[in-house]
Order: sequence, then C-alpha cells, then structure tokens
Amino acid sequence: MVPAVFYAHGHGKDDFVDAAAILATRPAIADAIVTHRISLDEAPRAFAVAADRAAGAIKVNLTP
Repeated sequence: MVPAVFYAHGHGKDDFVDAAAILATRPAIADAIVTHRISLDEAPRAFAVAADRAAGAIKVNLTP
C-alpha cells in the first residue's frame, strides 16, 4: 500500500499507521470506504467524481 496523504502525525502516533492496523484486522472496511474504482486512463473523470458531492464518493481509487 502506498499512501498519497495521511491526516496527522504527532504525539508519537501517525493516523495512517493506526488506519492501516485497523484495516489489517478488518479488511472489509475498505469496501465501505472505497466507493469508486476508476482506471488510471480515466483520471480526469475520477477527480471529477471525487469533487462531486452528489456522486456519493468517499474515496476514489485510481487503478492501473
């Protein structure tokens, strides 16, 4: 997994590390969070979906 962004790091903890640990124990959570999977060839559409609140996007993944 290669993160693009993580939320915070401080107080000796990283949000990304915590999130990865939770996903490791409950991988089905990702299915609820990743609402759209769009090919890299359609990157402009993926960014449009991510920006459109009416599309219902939570997380949009670009896939090769």
